[in-house]
Amino acid sequence: MKNSKRTLLYQFTMTYIWGYTAILLVMAVIVSGSITYFLLHETNRELNVLEEKLQNLEESGIQAKLNELLYPNYSDYAIRISRNENVLATSEEWQDFEEESEGYPTWFGPFGFRIEEGIYYKRDLYMGGPKGERSLNIWVQLEDETEFLGIILQVFFFIGLASLLIGAYILYGLTKKRLSPLLSITEEIKEMEKHKDGISRINEPKEPLELRELSGAFNQLLHQLEEHVEREKGFIANASHELRTPLTAFRGHINLLKRWGKKDEYVLEQSLQALGEESDRMERITHQMLTLAQHENNVLKAERVNITKILHLLVEKYKEGTSLQINLEKDEDLELMGDEEQLRQVFVILLDNALRYTKEGRVSVKAYQKDNDLTISISDTGVGIPEGEQGEIFNRFYRVDRNRSRETGGTGLGLSIAKAIVEKHRGMIRIESKSGEGSTFIVVLPVKD
Repeated sequence: MKNSKRTLLYQFTMTYIWGYTAILLVMAVIVSGSITYFLLHETNRELNVLEEKLQNLEESGIQAKLNELLYPNYSDYAIRISRNENVLATSEEWQDFEEESEGYPTWFGPFGFRIEEGIYYKRDLYMGGPKGERSLNIWVQLEDETEFLGIILQVFFFIGLASLLIGAYILYGLTKKRLSPLLSITEEIKEMEKHKDGISRINEPKEPLELRELSGAFNQLLHQLEEHVEREKGFIANASHELRTPLTAFRGHINLLKRWGKKDEYVLEQSLQALGEESDRMERITHQMLTLAQHENNVLKAERVNITKILHLLVEKYKEGTSLQINLEKDEDLELMGDEEQLRQVFVILLDNALRYTKEGRVSVKAYQKDNDLTISISDTGVGIPEGEQGEIFNRFYRVDRNRSRETGGTGLGLSIAKAIVEKHRGMIRIESKSGEGSTFIVVLPVKD
């Protein structure tokens, strides 16, 4: 029951019921007030006519004249005419009051009440004259008026109640029909919990537009989630494979040392060298995996970074360790807001790749600003990348030639890290390459974010 009260069906229906009830009450007050005013207005008009006639009655034979005046049109009026507290004449209705045990009505201003007859309305008039003050008391029973008002209210109540119930039923049905796509979406989402083999999609209703957009956005979110899950599965599988390879080599060389290492110095030397290389490779893989995880979770520092200075220092450093020609063309004082250490790592990764896969020729670095973007390009004259594989090189552990990457020490994580850093700076990275002619990596970063 508690859950049903929290549903939209229940809330919409109860809002309608309470709102409609409030409107009915207001309308009942307005209608009853208007009818009451009209009935009292008519009663007062009759009283004014009657008063004028009563004032003109002569005191001689006044009782007979009063009876003749009242019947039959004013037979239900209770009237008393007196002078100086002496009663001159009374109607039969007034005499009934005096004779009955219930007595006179209980008055509240101009209105009185008796249990049997109901509501009365009174008018008192005092007139002066040569024989002293003459008073006229008129009490009118409002039985017909109250009965008429009661009938009107009963009709109003039953019509209102019927329209309330019918309206609530219709509203409930329409609301349920309109919410059926939402209820279907909810059921489909619950069904997803039962399917562990993959992420399904929910059906997108044609209408209403809001639910169609909601289901479309939810399906897009599911699609992104599925891609993320698949990437994580691939990452775990590739990481396991990459770590298993050096461990297998470790085991093989250890067995070789156990068997021949003590007797054959050449085997000992080669095995120790291979163990060192494999341990270095494991260290690089582990370090880059940790780096990739850190970049996904770390918050960027917001500091002024001088890109010109970073590139100049890196190029000078790499020139000392290679025989290749490295050229730097740059605009002066190129700056942006970002994380200096992370941006430095991007350029280190790209320069490492360029030098690693370029046996002869040169590496060119260019940096310039256009509008609100900084563009940094790093080109080489190396082996290049086939066009069909250029869209995959930023994926984790992807390598164009695994054997060649193993010889050069590549892990397949560097470009993934570079892309993650660039996108975190709201920039973009792309490649232009031809197999056998070299590659150009282009990084575009916004100066102002």
